[in-house]
Amino acid sequence: MIFWGLPATLLAITCVSLKPPGTLSGRIGLLLGNASYAIYLAHFFVMIVYLKLLKDTHVGDRSQIFIIPVIVAISIMAGLVAHFGIERPLRVLLERARAKTE
Repeated sequence: MIFWGLPATLLAITCVSLKPPGTLSGRIGLLLGNASYAIYLAHFFVMIVYLKLLKDTHVGDRSQIFIIPVIVAISIMAGLVAHFGIERPLRVLLERARAKTE
């Protein structure tokens, strides 16, 4: 219960404390929310590279705790690149095509 309950509680508190979209933190939250699916898809590829490097470099378990925040940041950046480079242009293209058919 505590294993899942504490992270869920912290996530709920964080969501409730978010600022409106007009503020910087609100805009960042909105951006990450819009890019969340791209981040979800991109993190898979980041993890493949990370696990390959982990296997090749034989990094010990103790040092992995310091690598996790870096991997999370890289996953978010890769997701943002996918969001702005693929997802948004594709959505605009599909919206234009749908507007032409209506």
